[in-house]
Amino acid sequence: MHTQYYTDGSVLHLFGCGGYAAIRMDEGGLFDHEHAITGSMQSRDVQEMELRAVIAAARSAPKKDKITIYTDHKAISDAMSRPTRAKVEKNQNSKLWYQLRQLCTTRDITVRWVKGHSGDPGNSAADRLARAAAKSLKILLN
Repeated sequence: MHTQYYTDGSVLHLFGCGGYAAIRMDEGGLFDHEHAITGSMQSRDVQEMELRAVIAAARSAPKKDKITIYTDHKAISDAMSRPTRAKVEKNQNSKLWYQLRQLCTTRDITVRWVKGHSGDPGNSAADRLARAAAKSLKILLN
């Protein structure tokens, strides 16, 4: 079986609120909003939110499925498409990169880049959900 997710991360820099989302596309090309994955936390790091979204998608898919994850974060798609995925960025998100690499050793995961804010329905849906997650944290903190 083939499972596809669109993911996105969002940060409200002024408030230090981050959100992420992963939304599954079913076999008919429709988005499963009912089972979308969202999360929020205090963060000003967009890459962290994007990585959390990709990891959430990878974890939620059935282990035996072929998994395609679409992200608008070019650094993530580039790092995951390299033949030597083991040598990805070493930065404040190293633990998240490690988690993603570990998931890739036990699952058939492909990460593809999609241009953000270009009208792609999956990217737009994930963007709305990630932004809403960040905004919900802002409301809770105020």
